[in-house]
Amino acid sequence: MIVDSKGRVPLSAHIFEAPGEVLLAVAAPFDPLKKEKLLQAGAEVMELPTRGEVVDIVELLKLLGKREIVTVLVEGGGELLGSLFDHNLIDKVLVFVAPVIIGGSGATSVAGSGIENMSRALRLGRVDVKRFGDDVLVSGYVEKGLV
Repeated sequence: MIVDSKGRVPLSAHIFEAPGEVLLAVAAPFDPLKKEKLLQAGAEVMELPTRGEVVDIVELLKLLGKREIVTVLVEGGGELLGSLFDHNLIDKVLVFVAPVIIGGSGATSVAGSGIENMSRALRLGRVDVKRFGDDVLVSGYVEKGLV
């Protein structure tokens, strides 16, 4: 599944190669010519309402629930992850930390609304830390009811 409000995923992307199915969530209304090309490439295109200028993530998850998809692993950019956190839709977090500094004004892992002070920060419980070569995986469950 790809959440791409503007449908910018290139038709040459490997995700359109077999095996598997591609579900693409885009913001409605969506360009009918782009939609047809994506359908021809093998994607199922879901046009969803927006919140701001992006796909309404709550509506997307409701539709997935109707399809009996109740667990989703998200590898997303800062905006998608921020939206999920803003709506308290995250249960578990897995973060890989690598000894590489990217930097830049857009180099945030989680965008969204953020917090006003540290007392409102989400906390992880049942935290586990594992090392994979030079990389470190930190995982834990979002403690509910603290915010």
